[in-house]
Amino acid sequence: MSESLLLKPYQPELKADWDAVVGSSINGTFIHTRDFIAYHGNRFKECSLIFYWLGKPVAVFPAEYSDGHVFSHRGLTHAGWIVCKDLEEGQLEQILNTTFQYFERLGFQSLEVRSVPDFFCLGSNSALKTSIQKFKPEIVSKPIFHATPLPFEISDRGRKWGRKKAVCQGLRVAETDDFEGFWNNVLEPHLWEKFQNKPVHQLKEIRYLKSCFQEEIKLFAVYRETEMLAGTVLFLQNKVVHCQYIASTAKGRESRALDLLFDELLDKFNVDKSYLSLGTSLDARTGKPIPSLVKWKESLGGQGVEGLVLRWEGGEGRF
Repeated sequence: MSESLLLKPYQPELKADWDAVVGSSINGTFIHTRDFIAYHGNRFKECSLIFYWLGKPVAVFPAEYSDGHVFSHRGLTHAGWIVCKDLEEGQLEQILNTTFQYFERLGFQSLEVRSVPDFFCLGSNSALKTSIQKFKPEIVSKPIFHATPLPFEISDRGRKWGRKKAVCQGLRVAETDDFEGFWNNVLEPHLWEKFQNKPVHQLKEIRYLKSCFQEEIKLFAVYRETEMLAGTVLFLQNKVVHCQYIASTAKGRESRALDLLFDELLDKFNVDKSYLSLGTSLDARTGKPIPSLVKWKESLGGQGVEGLVLRWEGGEGRF
């Protein structure tokens, strides 16, 4: 390790340094802050790292381990090395090399990273990507994310007709803090009916996260009078509006509630944000894309953006 670079395993007393890195990074968002990571409690065995260059915190690596394998925190949608904007390739390579040496010295068998997609980054992350490739990772998978460049105006005839139908039936869109109503009456029934699945976040967890991130986490819902018919939970991450959850009741689908919702969301965020992130379209049961979901996201301007899941094996000279 260079005398200029210092690695520290994360400890609670380093929280301010950690969050300072995330706040000044090219590829970190509020989901990489310690308050967000803390909602997992003891669910994961954490082995996160923080890096200092000449005494200044410059990079963090959110990580956890299981059965001798390290992951760039499976409790986060994506992570890897979160790095400050002014780091050069040589510094980045030292940070990566030090990471590999540290985990290999501890006897871990592999390291897996789910990289932050490019559209979440505030600046160019080409130096980081180049540095990562120099360590010859194995490509585990290339998940496709759908993201709509903003501003965007819906032109799909079906979506435009659906919005008119929703308006004619008296539906309205409103921001709300009624996460309980959305979870119990819309989201959980929707996920179970469509995919036999449950939300990643429990109701108490999303309430905790909302209390920590009042401006970053928003719930927008569609109502007929006082009845909630559909909604989406948004994570506002840098220049991106990310749809963490999207769901509708049977009445909402019949009334085309989501067509109204997304037309109004685009109108709201077209000026201030650069992307609407619609997530992946994979069926958790099969791991394959759901064609109808892909088509729906494309009708909202969603373009396929390739992500990367990378792995390094220990004991083969790669660490």
